[in-house]
Amino acid sequence: MTSTPPTPQTAPIRNPLNQRQGPRAPSSDPNNVPLTKSHLRELYSQDERKSIPVYKGKRGDQLINNWLKDAKRVAQSAGWNAKDKIKYFSDRLRGDAADWHSDYIDHAADKEDYDAWEKAIISRFLTETEIENLKKQLNELKQMHDQSTQTYVSRLNHLYDIIHGKEIVLDETIAPP
Repeated sequence: MTSTPPTPQTAPIRNPLNQRQGPRAPSSDPNNVPLTKSHLRELYSQDERKSIPVYKGKRGDQLINNWLKDAKRVAQSAGWNAKDKIKYFSDRLRGDAADWHSDYIDHAADKEDYDAWEKAIISRFLTETEIENLKKQLNELKQMHDQSTQTYVSRLNHLYDIIHGKEIVLDETIAPP
């Protein structure tokens, strides 16, 4: 006759659904923090802001106005306020543009005024040479045979808005009202 080895004793299984849970004791682990709406919003915003292209402020790069247009599209989709726009847009700046932003924030009267920030970045990075090129494009713009009127007018308005917007910014810096 062979004897069977004794079965080790195990602790009784407790059903967590039947247990009462008291208030959660504070954890010493800083990573063990309950998620809140602001945490979830921040996580979502991190993903959203990655879809904004990087802007370096170099000549020959994307025009600042076009970069801002792309960034604003993301901001609108994510529901960002003015403060969020400055925070998240500036995260996508590199090189000269990042240096400019640091200087701007150091000297800005209102660090949360998005409109002032936008005017300042356009004024800094949309050069006179680019404006002259845009004016030339506007003067030479012709509707193609296969192009819809809506597409043509949209391009016309886009060029005009960039040129006109920069001239307004320049006029305000030269002769404030």
